[in-house]
Amino acid sequence: MKKIAYLIVALAATAQAQAAPCLDGSATAPTVYLASDGSGGLNVLSGPTVTLPDGSRTPYSSLPLWPSDRLAAVGIYAVTTPTAPGGQSLTQVCYALADGAVTATPTYADIPAPTTISSAAFQGRFTDAEQAAIWKAAAQDATGAIGAGLTKGLTAGTVDLTSSVVKTWMDSLVTAGAITADRETAILTP
Repeated sequence: MKKIAYLIVALAATAQAQAAPCLDGSATAPTVYLASDGSGGLNVLSGPTVTLPDGSRTPYSSLPLWPSDRLAAVGIYAVTTPTAPGGQSLTQVCYALADGAVTATPTYADIPAPTTISSAAFQGRFTDAEQAAIWKAAAQDATGAIGAGLTKGLTAGTVDLTSSVVKTWMDSLVTAGAITADRETAILTP
């Protein structure tokens, strides 16, 4: 759904590049249409109908159909939204007009690793030797806590690596000698 808004940023005219609107990267369309405001600044064109720099109105949906020379003739700039590199997300895009061209300056943020993984992926973080040591520790645990934790973890379907319950269970594996504290840290790191 297109946002129905018309954002106007009026900026003082200078010979230097003028700051233009910054848009939230998660809500930015693949192509953003901007119009010169006549004083070196830019307006973001959005909504069902947009007002062009010459005062005429046109449906926003028609802008992709216009050839680039026609857009330029009426002071409209079509800017492709930058694509975030792998492992990052686009958080914001700021636009500037200088010498008749619009530049897009993106801001990226790292995508955090997921903290909830499948039970199978959790099991896959343990070496074969560690898995054997865990089963051995479960068989020797008089409280049954290691075996219960193992059973619950396998049947839950997912494991939250930041859960205090999982941390307590992993601590019991370290205490039992099934894994080392360094391996516990590595296994619980998202």
